[in-house]
Order: sequence, then structure tokens, then C-alpha cells
Amino acid sequence: MTNENLIDYLIKNHIIIQYFGLGFIQIKINEHKRFHFYHKDILATTDDIHNHTYDFKSTILRGTLTERLYLISNGNDYYQKISNCKLGSTNSILENKVNANLICEITHLQNDSYHRKTTEYHTVYSDYGVTMLERGNKLNDTAIILIKNLDELHTCPFKNNYTIPQLWEIVNDIWNMK
Repeated sequence: MTNENLIDYLIKNHIIIQYFGLGFIQIKINEHKRFHFYHKDILATTDDIHNHTYDFKSTILRGTLTERLYLISNGNDYYQKISNCKLGSTNSILENKVNANLICEITHLQNDSYHRKTTEYHTVYSDYGVTMLERGNKLNDTAIILIKNLDELHTCPFKNNYTIPQLWEIVNDIWNMK
């Protein structure tokens, strides 16, 4: 897909564009398809280990994406935050604490795809990357985010100071980087 074609497609077909606190801009096309634009200058408000409410496939369209996978076990290192980052909702904590042991770190390259299940915990990072995420049906009502400090309980990854025009400008700049 050419530079203009993808950006035009996203502008014409998106249902929302939003900053996401894991360090990317998310553009939703529908409930199952979204695009993520990463750049090292996009502030990440959190890089917490987390799972998802759905299984998904992610394809790297540009750049790279580094992912760390974790094995979760009973322990004392992390609180399990039940994430309900929706207007009028509050987050809560599960009673038992857990440990997270790094299994591996993988750098996904342009044109690579990877799959994750709701039961898998990971973190992702990219200095520069564009991904297309295709998600399955929602399997859980909430995701779990591992936090070290209870001060992080009410952190919402969608809160930011970007305007919609600024988000589109950043997306265009990222897509047109060489």
C-alpha cells in the first residue's frame, strides 16, 4: 500500500483515532481491525505487563516492534489491576499478587506477524513502527495489568493532551518516515 493510500484509507474509514499510553497512536477501523503508530517521541505513560480481552494477530507494516513475553505465577512482586478504563468506570485489584518472569524478548521485523492469546502477558516497544492488529471476538470483559504500586490503580492509558489534528499529523509523519 502506498503512503497516500493507507493514510487516505484510515481517514475515510476510521471510527476513532486516539493516543494510547503504551506509546502509540491507535486508529480503529472497526471492532476487529486497528492500526498502531509507534515513535520514540510519543510519550508512553505506562509500559506495564498486560494481557488482552481478545486473541489477536499483529502484522508489522513498517519499522520494528520489540515484545517481551512473561510467565505469570503466584508471588509478591505485582498487584493485578483489573482494567476498566471507560468513562464512569473504576479499576480494581485482584486479591492475590503475582510474579512475572521474562520468558523471551522478540524483535518483530517489517512484514512479520505474530499471534497472542488472552492468557499471554507481554509488553511492547518501538522506536518506529506501524502495525495492523486484527483481533478476534472479545473473550474477557477486562484485561489484567500488572502494577508494582497501588498509586497506578487509576492510571488510564487514554488520557492525553493531543488534539485530533495533532494525532493525524503524527500518524502521517510516522508513515512517511524512511
